[in-house]
Amino acid sequence: MRNSSRLSFSGQCSGPGAVAFALDGSESINSTNFDELKQFVKSNIDQFTIGANNIQIAAFVFSQDIGGGFPFDSQDTKYTVFAKLDALKLIRMATFTDVAITEMIRLLVQPNVPSPKVGVVLTDGESYDPGKTQVAAITARTLGITLLAVGIGVTPGSSAAAELNAITGNPAQVLLINGYSQLTNLTTILSDLLCQGLNISLSLSLSLSLSLSLRIKIKTQKYSYCKLNLVIKLFLSVQQ
Repeated sequence: MRNSSRLSFSGQCSGPGAVAFALDGSESINSTNFDELKQFVKSNIDQFTIGANNIQIAAFVFSQDIGGGFPFDSQDTKYTVFAKLDALKLIRMATFTDVAITEMIRLLVQPNVPSPKVGVVLTDGESYDPGKTQVAAITARTLGITLLAVGIGVTPGSSAAAELNAITGNPAQVLLINGYSQLTNLTTILSDLLCQGLNISLSLSLSLSLSLSLRIKIKTQKYSYCKLNLVIKLFLSVQQ
């Protein structure tokens, strides 16, 4: 199953850029499924040039909380990333996708993480709190993070599919399949979307409206990290 009107891109995935993978580790996933999920992520990373001046990778497992994971490291090679992925373990609790997106924001906005920035949510179900998930996704996209989603066992037209569309803000950035055994069929498609996300324009206007009537407008190439850090801290503090 695939969403129609897929955006197309043809280009080199050499970077610079940063990709954060959020792997669902909830109770609906068994160890075999999880191994297939990790292999799928590795297959996509295998299409990239990994390095300090190229593409950097972070990944983590999410459920009710954030489990194991690793941040961006400019010293990583493709093979050290693969080893770190192999070490990730299941958590087996409920699906809190808002927690995953909040962790993506925390990882991707670190000062030394290169742009463009892409976050990939891989999940097999609807989040525990769709409202919080939507707020986190909007915040991520407002901060210039491109979000992609893979829904495993998610039916088109379902509430879970609608939530993934809302997370990315674009149905063309959502991939839906029947089960984990079909993940290998998506490698080329997701790699294409990732390349597209890593080659987007850096000219971006950020406009964030917070509950305290704080409004900050930032242009990507001229923003103040002090202001950006204030926005991020306020958002992350609300999530705790």
